[in-house]
Amino acid sequence: PPGVGMGFKPPKYLKPGDVMELEIAGLGRQRQEVVADS
Repeated sequence: PPGVGMGFKPPKYLKPGDVMELEIAGLGRQRQEVVADS
């Protein structure tokens, strides 16, 4: 859920190079890579 990283000490946030993957069996997979703001 959104905001979960804020509860850690120190907080954890996504950073450039991090990869998120989501897969639903029988439906497919999605892969997103975090890139630096330009």
